[in-house]
Amino acid sequence: MKIEKLPSGSYRIRQQYKGKRYTVITDYKPTQKEATQLIAAEFDKAVRCLLWASTRRLYLIWVVGKLIM
Repeated sequence: MKIEKLPSGSYRIRQQYKGKRYTVITDYKPTQKEATQLIAAEFDKAVRCLLWASTRRLYLIWVVGKLIM
């Protein structure tokens, strides 16, 4: 995990997990524990979005299947 200061004065937290990079930007310099919690929340949000998209896709496939029958 990297915590970098940006030219704007904000801080960027970057973490790579399974080939994907997760980024959070804050107005203050977080501690290592805070940075871990922020990245975990971002990862959780990304997983929820993927689950929602998968569920929506399955629902659409089901609807189309019902229309064809």
